[in-house]
Amino acid sequence: MLSMERIPKGLQGLYQEHPWLRYYPNGVTDYLPPDYYDSLLKPYTFGGKSDLELFLDDVHERFNPPNDDILEMGSGSGRATDALLSSGIRYRTLDLVDISHDMVTRAREKYANVQGVSVFESDILDYMESTPKAYSYVYSLWGFSYSVHHHMNTIGIRAGRKYAEEVVTKFISHNLVPGGSMFIVHPDTLSDEQRILKSLRQPAVSRVKDKQSSSKRLLDAVLEKLKIQGLIDTQCTHFKGDSIHYLGMEEALEIFLNFHLHASLNRSRRLIGAVDTLTIEFAQYQQGDEILISPGCFVYSVTSRRE
Repeated sequence: MLSMERIPKGLQGLYQEHPWLRYYPNGVTDYLPPDYYDSLLKPYTFGGKSDLELFLDDVHERFNPPNDDILEMGSGSGRATDALLSSGIRYRTLDLVDISHDMVTRAREKYANVQGVSVFESDILDYMESTPKAYSYVYSLWGFSYSVHHHMNTIGIRAGRKYAEEVVTKFISHNLVPGGSMFIVHPDTLSDEQRILKSLRQPAVSRVKDKQSSSKRLLDAVLEKLKIQGLIDTQCTHFKGDSIHYLGMEEALEIFLNFHLHASLNRSRRLIGAVDTLTIEFAQYQQGDEILISPGCFVYSVTSRRE
């Protein structure tokens, strides 16, 4: 959390009005504290069914226990991990991967006495690229797209896309056992929630209003190629989310800036414009004292056909 003396000039007024702006990561591996992250996370439901319920339905349908290995990509504070462990699913090993040092520290403490659980501090794609281990079930709730865009932002769009394509192809071809399954929840860029976020992430001149994100288009292309090669069966299902209820403008601002945008604008001169943009956007979704904004997602189910 930023001390007042480190707040950039010109932003002090905003920080006094919105004290939560003082959360600021020192780098990509320094995310929000786990407890604060959990306090900001809103329930995501689709026709009354949560993302965790969609995940557990898939686990029970497609995972074949007990002597198999599971990988969670982007384990965060352990929301999906807890759901899996509480479901009674039997496994041999459960590997958790997350890039946030604080989240990994929390997970190592939380699951220290849970047999078969290992926690790795790594970017998702980097782990997929380097691991020699083969898995029977792999899942990622919302985190995969972050890793793809992280690489595109750090090494360039073309190089990042090429790296992601090669890694995903290699992983599915070599690290998913024959008959093994993957389950990936990916944000719908054209949902109301993501449209608002996209208006902050991209300059207006380059904004493409009717196109899904680079990470989704990449995933679609890789999976279609592997399907044509006869290596996988794959299905993608779109879910329109039930409206998320924000308890007023302040809560919506805090969640969008600190949770969705990882507090990345909190020391930027763009912060003033971002707050103004969000305030205008949220006003369109205001009903009484609440702000109602719908998310959306695509759920990918992949099964290896390798022999």
